[in-house]
Amino acid sequence: MPLLRAMGILARVDRDALTVYCQCYARWKAAEMFLDQHGEVYPIRDEKGSIRCMQPFPQVAIARSELEMLRRYQQEFGMTPSARTRVHEIPSLVRDPELERFFGPR
Repeated sequence: MPLLRAMGILARVDRDALTVYCQCYARWKAAEMFLDQHGEVYPIRDEKGSIRCMQPFPQVAIARSELEMLRRYQQEFGMTPSARTRVHEIPSLVRDPELERFFGPR
């Protein structure tokens, strides 16, 4: 948030979008940590115990979809090199003590 604030692009109306970004990041990070520990696939065994095939863990799909959401939000917030060329500083808004609690004074 300090970097986004320094870029001059945060406003109170962005709170929900930033919250969703943080939730996506937390889910993506948890899925990646699981995959780092367990790998991407697990064996499916037949009734004799022989490996029939390998199945991706659900965390593979979770990590992929959360990463896509993160990329979309990063573009919205100007957090990629190409997105920064399209971001303009928002005009100074009415002072809001609650907003300043999260983002600091402007």
